[in-house]
Amino acid sequence: MTQFENAPVLIKNIANLLPLVPMISWMRMAINGIHYNAAYYLIFSIANAIVWVIVGIVVFNKVGKNIKQNGTLSFF
Repeated sequence: MTQFENAPVLIKNIANLLPLVPMISWMRMAINGIHYNAAYYLIFSIANAIVWVIVGIVVFNKVGKNIKQNGTLSFF
């Protein structure tokens, strides 16, 4: 994975919206003994997890509704 923790602030903040990026950056810096802002990565990690869980639930519900309407469950 790209090391976004070394990127400029704007790119780092945008990259933290991608799934798992803040968690992996946080773990990589902790393992390597690099000083980091724990609150920054904790907030982005929690927000990232919440956003992607909500996106997953919404997509799952829409697909389930579509399958029920079309009656295509027997094909799977």
